[in-house]
Amino acid sequence: MRNLFKVAKRFISLILIIVAAIAVVLTIYFAYQDMTSTDVKEYIVEKYDFGTFDVFTYKTTIYVYEEDANCNSLWLKECTDDKDLEKEVIYYTKGGIKFTVKSFKDGSFEDDYNG
Repeated sequence: MRNLFKVAKRFISLILIIVAAIAVVLTIYFAYQDMTSTDVKEYIVEKYDFGTFDVFTYKTTIYVYEEDANCNSLWLKECTDDKDLEKEVIYYTKGGIKFTVKSFKDGSFEDDYNG
């Protein structure tokens, strides 16, 4: 009976460690996404009068013009045929509305938010 409790205790401890590790990985992922899209988030907050914590960065894609890079060796960036496109960021609002913002090399932005 004691062995059963030891096994159960170790199993529960293992599950808690796995859950904690997943939480840390998700926190790092979303922090990285938010840090790489700071300028775009400032644009959205200013244009639509959102609070800083009203929109959440889901995914940031940084683009490289395909003629300037070897597209097969990129890990964190993607190739594009639009030489002016810098990054594309997908956001979610607290209400669950998904929208995309494109950032261009000249400092301009384009979004599809219609909420």
